[in-house]
Amino acid sequence: MARILTALFAVALFLQPALGAAGDNAADMQLVQMLMRKSGLDKQLEQIPAAVQAGIDQAQQQKGLSSDDMAALKRLSALAFDAKALNDAVRTHVQANLSGKDIEAALVWLGSPLGERITGLEEAASTPPAVAEMQSMAGRLAGDKARVEKMKKLDVAVQATESNVRMVLNMQVVITVAMTVSMEPDQQPSVDDILHEVNKNSALLRSMLEQQILLSFLYAYRSLTDAELDRYIAFAESAAGKKYQMVTIEAVSGAMADAGRKLGSLLGEDMKNRKKKSKEA
Repeated sequence: MARILTALFAVALFLQPALGAAGDNAADMQLVQMLMRKSGLDKQLEQIPAAVQAGIDQAQQQKGLSSDDMAALKRLSALAFDAKALNDAVRTHVQANLSGKDIEAALVWLGSPLGERITGLEEAASTPPAVAEMQSMAGRLAGDKARVEKMKKLDVAVQATESNVRMVLNMQVVITVAMTVSMEPDQQPSVDDILHEVNKNSALLRSMLEQQILLSFLYAYRSLTDAELDRYIAFAESAAGKKYQMVTIEAVSGAMADAGRKLGSLLGEDMKNRKKKSKEA
């Protein structure tokens, strides 16, 4: 099923997910495309470029880049985090690592009345008006302790908090690395230094994201019965559900890793060209 956007992007940008070669049991690409469409993954990948641009805007408030550096960063990040390229990479990974039988098992859930209803609820909860309403309902939603515990169990089953923590930490690393490209080599912090700095607040970040995801689940799934949530959790914890989630998470991670490395390469080349032009002027 589609995941709420904030719980989707398991972006382990400095990890290398194992990319299996497509074998005899690799799924037909049409089946893969159906899975991505039914799960909502297509739509969610389309939102990544805008999310990256928003992250750059937020980082700019802290780093204070020059207008030229900021313009270059935004222009090149749009090239690196291209929605079509991300989609192609995810489809290729899913095809190589999920068999037709694996995908059909996931599609049984996604195509069920409850699976389709959950996808619809997640999409409806991601609109700006819905987000505003969610905040206004936060106190009331969090007051049902039994429901809160049910959503915490769902969080663990779908790896929502864990995926989101990895996404935010690694996006911070990528953006920080990109922001330091314009510095002189002897002034640039090492990747290890950046990782240490970013990870210092990981415990606080995890706590914050866990609460945000809990609220998003309480709001998005508020019309589901406990029995329906139990069925959702059961699928997520099943062998088919676990493999489906693992492979799609790895697929997005790998695609984002490639995009991050492409951004670094583009920024380095752009800086060399600008320095060369400056010396020639």
